[in-house]
Amino acid sequence: MATLRILVQRSLLFFLLSYLLLLLLFHKGLVQEAGNIVKDVPKESREHFSQKRNLKKYDPDERTLRKVKPSWRFQNIPNGYVYSAYFDDRNNTKFVRLIAMMHRYTFFRKEFYCLFPKSNGDFEHVAGKTNLTEYMSPVIMYQMCENHGKQYGGWILSCQVPIATTEDTPHSIQLFRRKRFSHTLEQSATVAVYSPITSKQTSGSFSVCTPPLFDEVNPYRLVQFIEMNRLLGADHITFYNFNTTKVVNKILDFYEKQGKIEVVPWDIPVSEEEEVWYYGQLLTINDCLYRNMFHFNYTAFYDLDELLVPRNASNWHAMLSQLPALPSVVGYSFQSAFFLPAKGYSYNTDIIYTQNTKRVAKLSRLRKKVLVKGDSIFELGIHHVSRPLLHKQYVEVVSDKVGLIHHYRSCTTEFETSMDCYTHISDTHLVQYKAAFIERYKDILDQFYKSGQRVTQQ
Repeated sequence: MATLRILVQRSLLFFLLSYLLLLLLFHKGLVQEAGNIVKDVPKESREHFSQKRNLKKYDPDERTLRKVKPSWRFQNIPNGYVYSAYFDDRNNTKFVRLIAMMHRYTFFRKEFYCLFPKSNGDFEHVAGKTNLTEYMSPVIMYQMCENHGKQYGGWILSCQVPIATTEDTPHSIQLFRRKRFSHTLEQSATVAVYSPITSKQTSGSFSVCTPPLFDEVNPYRLVQFIEMNRLLGADHITFYNFNTTKVVNKILDFYEKQGKIEVVPWDIPVSEEEEVWYYGQLLTINDCLYRNMFHFNYTAFYDLDELLVPRNASNWHAMLSQLPALPSVVGYSFQSAFFLPAKGYSYNTDIIYTQNTKRVAKLSRLRKKVLVKGDSIFELGIHHVSRPLLHKQYVEVVSDKVGLIHHYRSCTTEFETSMDCYTHISDTHLVQYKAAFIERYKDILDQFYKSGQRVTQQ
């Protein structure tokens, strides 16, 4: 009996080791095909990182977007959802980058392919066929770095544009998957491609990207956020609207009609807190990165309760002149300071930027935010640049004497146990903007009232 037990145990162990070996080889092959970050992946498998030295530099004044009308909604695909697609011809190589929300075990699932139009946006129906490979390319799958172990996370799916495709910038692509145990392909989704083309239209210098708007955003704070950013140098702000009140929607519509902001619908198809990190924040960050990268010289990423403040200059333009402008510098990282709510502060009548002047003395090194050259970034994290476009590019850490993120909220030690929340100092730096800001603030509220609207909490 003992001998039989040993034989059974050895057989089970052999089977388990064989299974793990096959699984490892299978996973390694998929990872290598996807160009994931592993040391043994050959350079040619990571072409979507564009690590060549001859980065093609575009003049933002000569870039605009082809007028296509993407749906800006999540489309269901096997193991996840695809939201948007962007044409990317940086580094002299043409790709379409898809922003997708995928299940965390996607690497163990079916293979995806992109079908490109032959010409004039026409597709050849290929369901059940395999003879159009000259118009197809395999999807290179890249998992974003800050998915926090949630069931769904952000991914960048890259498809290299085939040489046979006659369109310089494809209007749309079709996403296919390979059936299990078969070479037959079946269609999953058709995605419009947001495509930049050469133009003489002037672009701005600075844009701002924010996380998804949800629940009861204070309308007064929203107006103050928009106007203070514009005062400091923002040419454009992108908002992702998940779920807000009617009055907030009216304010957003008011600004959008003036061309000052863009409001992107953000209807997450999974549980916004349990299955994906913070309403899909990481996906909006990278969607906004690709959305703006050819329009603006620099893009800043932070929340509604944060503000990038130049500390030794009047605006962002002047602040940049104090920072290194080397070709290898793709962005700037700013430390953060908690600005505490003032006693008796009213969201409806007081101006947060000039009223709340007491802050925590210690700066947060964890809650940093970045200002980046969008056309030099492949992937962006919440607090850092995850992957520049080129291998030796880097982000410059900025002294708090030059620039600082003002974070208007109560101090917390969450995620940063070394934070000292009890030592405070007075910081009246933004008071110098009070007169100019109040003039802008009152003017925009008057315009809003004259349009027949009112700013209320409902």
